[in-house]
Amino acid sequence: MFIHTVTARRLRLFAAAGGLVLCGAAVFLYPAAAAAGASRGMSLCTTVIIPSLLPFLVLCGTFLHSALCGAAGRVLRLPTAFLLRLPGCCGAPILLSLIGGFPAGAAAIAALLQRREIGEKDGERMLHFCVCAGPAFTVGAVGIGMLGSAARGWLLLAAQWGSALLIALFEARFAKKPAKKPSANADTPLPFSAAFAAAVNSACLSLLYMCGFVVLFSVLLSLLDGSGLAARLYTLSPYAA
Repeated sequence: MFIHTVTARRLRLFAAAGGLVLCGAAVFLYPAAAAAGASRGMSLCTTVIIPSLLPFLVLCGTFLHSALCGAAGRVLRLPTAFLLRLPGCCGAPILLSLIGGFPAGAAAIAALLQRREIGEKDGERMLHFCVCAGPAFTVGAVGIGMLGSAARGWLLLAAQWGSALLIALFEARFAKKPAKKPSANADTPLPFSAAFAAAVNSACLSLLYMCGFVVLFSVLLSLLDGSGLAARLYTLSPYAA
């Protein structure tokens, strides 16, 4: 008698394979629902996500790659080191994450790590509070586009900024004083025209990824509705009347 042990990794592989097969079968069984979901996702991308995010991503990317980022970092050096216990060069990326959203903040943190201006611990701590969605998306896409109210979007944005500030100040109380100085071998800032071209390139690439996920999940939601599975799951929930 042979006993075959099924490991957790093999179970995850079977579950993933089964999910892919079910999704593929659903597309063939409900092609109209899949097409409608893709169309709805593309409409959301072209009417809400791209118009609200592209300008800010380009502006923030241009700021990051040009000499403006270094100038802002010098202005914010003292408050950043005193309040957040981070190297002064982190001030501009933190401000960038609040204005441009988490994609701009993550790109700025990656640039500082690549130039060795901050350590991995500082970069990891920055990721805890550089996670806000920007004003363009929160107010334009969520507030106006989804909730139908700019005031609600501003309220959500204020809640995000407030929570990020609290997390940053709380973690700073337990952090050591910044010992990492700006690297003397930091990359030379790009000319404004080259910085603008690099910003457009990175912004379009980020939006391409983002819109791909939006369309994909829109198709999945449409398939759940078209197959009736969503309605059946709702009847099992405690909120069903």
